Amino acid sequence: LELKQASESKLLEIQTEKNKQKDDLALMENSDKIKAIKQNLQMEIQITTVIQHMFQNLILGSKANWAEDSALKEIVLQLEKNLTMM
Repeated sequence: LELKQASESKLLEIQTEKNKQKDDLALMENSDKIKAIKQNLQMEIQITTVIQHMFQNLILGSKANWAEDSALKEIVLQLEKNLTMM
């Protein structure tokens, strides 16, 4: 009987700790600082994507044969990478 009470007590303690950890994690994710950092990151990704497209269009618009030039080919292929997937 004492063993059963002790195990129930321990189980309740573990559940309480798990709930506390979930609450702490939710508070961290919703903090203003985290939101601001996420917004800044999204803005930087958008700006970088626009710059990538500009460089890609410059290379393609120059009518240079980028597929035969290994350096240009590497640049063009690198510019196609989606930053949101990294």
